Amino acid sequence: MVTLLVFTTGVTDPVNVNKLVAIGIVSCASIAILTIKSYRFIWTEHKFLVFALIGFLLASINSIIQSKSPITQQIYGVYGRNNGFFLYLFLLLIFIATLSAGKISTSRNVVISIVIAGVVNIIYCGWVLAFGDFIGWTNPYGNILGTLGNPNFIGAFLGMFSSVLVSLAIANLRNLKAFCLIIITLGVTIFEILESNAIQGRVLLLVGMTFNAFFFIRSKFKSHVPILIFSIFSTLGSVVALLGALQIGPLTSFIYKDSVSLRGEYWNAGINMGKTHLFSGVGFDSYGDWYRLSRRASALVRPGPETVTNTAHNVFIDIFAFGGLPLLISYVAIIAIVFLSIMRHTLRNREFNYLFVSLVGAWLCFQLQSVISINQIGLAVWGWVLGATIIAYERNNRKSNSPAPTKSKSVKSVSAEVISPNLRAGVAIVLAVLVAVPPLAADVRWRKAQVSLDAAKIEAVLVPSYFNPPTTLKFLQIVGAFEESNLSNMAHKYAIKAVEFNPHSYESWRLFTLIQSTTPEELQIALSKMKELDPKNPRIVATTQ
Repeated sequence: MVTLLVFTTGVTDPVNVNKLVAIGIVSCASIAILTIKSYRFIWTEHKFLVFALIGFLLASINSIIQSKSPITQQIYGVYGRNNGFFLYLFLLLIFIATLSAGKISTSRNVVISIVIAGVVNIIYCGWVLAFGDFIGWTNPYGNILGTLGNPNFIGAFLGMFSSVLVSLAIANLRNLKAFCLIIITLGVTIFEILESNAIQGRVLLLVGMTFNAFFFIRSKFKSHVPILIFSIFSTLGSVVALLGALQIGPLTSFIYKDSVSLRGEYWNAGINMGKTHLFSGVGFDSYGDWYRLSRRASALVRPGPETVTNTAHNVFIDIFAFGGLPLLISYVAIIAIVFLSIMRHTLRNREFNYLFVSLVGAWLCFQLQSVISINQIGLAVWGWVLGATIIAYERNNRKSNSPAPTKSKSVKSVSAEVISPNLRAGVAIVLAVLVAVPPLAADVRWRKAQVSLDAAKIEAVLVPSYFNPPTTLKFLQIVGAFEESNLSNMAHKYAIKAVEFNPHSYESWRLFTLIQSTTPEELQIALSKMKELDPKNPRIVATTQ
């Protein structure tokens, strides 16, 4: 649901605002249904994980309290990203719900879900390549977008999907019909990964194949020599691939893209944000407001003084920038616990278990792409669901292989359910919609106002309310529209409101230098603020007295 849902009419953002609502519905409904079960075993089995999850939540709240960014930006995220507090809260909820899975079949259903989402996407992308796109959205990239709205995101998801397909192919080597069908699907997926022109898609394809080959070889030989030789060659190949990403060696033309070099500047800026706000961060989805202040001097040369971004293109660094060291430590702890579950199962079993390899391969692919990409909602949901599924699978597998405990006579407590699971889920869905829908509702209103070309309606969408949270981008666009329509007084009025809403926004202050009705005093204040927010930029001349 979260991966596939796309709105194409009546909104300006066809991808993120609706996926935020979708993940809110899925996570809250899951938690509500599962309240009929006892969660005490989670504390018994996963104490450190519970501490990590609580730590992540508390660090998130601490970031919101201490940040100077607008509260609506922190809880909902910026336009086009929606990486606010609510997204991470929903990810935590769906992680806990998945963690409570008590059956191996639940893990199988997760793999089936990936396959369904993957098949739908390759069919859609195949149609686009063959006949053109039937979804009426703007595509500035010229490549396939899938249901994730970006070539890099669909390339990464198809890379994760390809790893699952390889696992299924190995598991069906003796089933000719199933094997042929999977291989054909894998071939189409590989073709579309190449057509997406996404580096992460190509890298994840190779990683997934290598990962599956490792477990397959390991299951076929009792001796450690074959797997040792394979590991050595795989490591050498990884080093060559890494060098190719750094523009060194024979794989440069296959792996390197110019955007890889730019990420170093984005990463450095995000690290600086975390270091200067070590115990609180700058606030959820506030990277863009602090980028100019945090970037190093070399970023003024490449990518350039006016080339900015609102994400570090690295999930770990983004989290460090958002919430400082407490948020990063708790996030890394969650990932480390997932990795520990992987190691426990791997050391305990040598056979090729397609279910385990599928889950782990897809999860590792997500973690790798998260090092060079952002927390896109349609991808992020898989990272958290797969992580919890791996932990639950290892726990269930370990217990199913343990000696059965001696049965003791006990009386089961049976209590009639006053509220049915379906009713709980319904109530949770309503609450989730109320919490997650404001950005979507505001976007729908904004789109209607844009189409109307009515100044009164455009002005009305700037009146803040629960279902119409303000955003910096909306202020910027509306001020620009008023100025171009020779409504300079209106532009001036809302330029003032823009800096009141988000005084740390460089672009909001720059508005005063672009509108005619700006007074000389306001111009000096704006230039001074721009210099304060972008101190390394030589193009800003602040003639303050």
